[in-house]
Amino acid sequence: MSDAELADHAWWSWFWTLSEHWAFFAVILALGIELVALKLGEPHKKAVDDAKDLKVAELSKETVRLSGDLEKSRTATAAAQLELETVKKQVGPRTLDGALFQKLLATQPKPSGVRILFSEQAADGPILAMQTLYILKAVNWDPEMPEMISREAPLLKNIPMMWTGGANSWVTIFVPPWPFNPRTDVRLKAVMDSFSQLGSMSSMQDDTVPQDHVWVVIRPKL
Repeated sequence: MSDAELADHAWWSWFWTLSEHWAFFAVILALGIELVALKLGEPHKKAVDDAKDLKVAELSKETVRLSGDLEKSRTATAAAQLELETVKKQVGPRTLDGALFQKLLATQPKPSGVRILFSEQAADGPILAMQTLYILKAVNWDPEMPEMISREAPLLKNIPMMWTGGANSWVTIFVPPWPFNPRTDVRLKAVMDSFSQLGSMSSMQDDTVPQDHVWVVIRPKL
């Protein structure tokens, strides 16, 4: 190998050794910068993460609040609808759903007699009495034609002993006296359940009602 070639190899050896040293130094410097960057950036990253966590917590809290408000709104709406239905029943004429009578009375034994009486003070009495007539005929009962009775009639003055839906009864079912037991009679319960769609109603035993008879007395809405 000539001196020139040897000098050339020596120069390139020096050059690549120096490059290796500078590359190693650059790696060390980069690692140092990375460590410093991580150290200096840590509080800022923590601040951002804390802000995100706080925002998520606030959004979760707001979601819970909105869910509660929505549930309260639904409850208030349901209560308002129920109150509206109650007001409709109190203000408007009372009506009956014949399907409920058909469901509850169709399998019950037919009474020997059925009377439908309505107070002269009941503004919707005639309409409700005729509805009752046609509905009971539809379940193969044989009610007599409805009769209007005076406000002084004993049946209207009697205080019901059993009621559902409130103390002021809109309809009272009169049944025979002893030995008839209104608390265990299945047919009476079916009649009561059928008329309970009107809201307040009652049943009562009376000496004037013959055995195996059912009297429907429609009172004025109070």
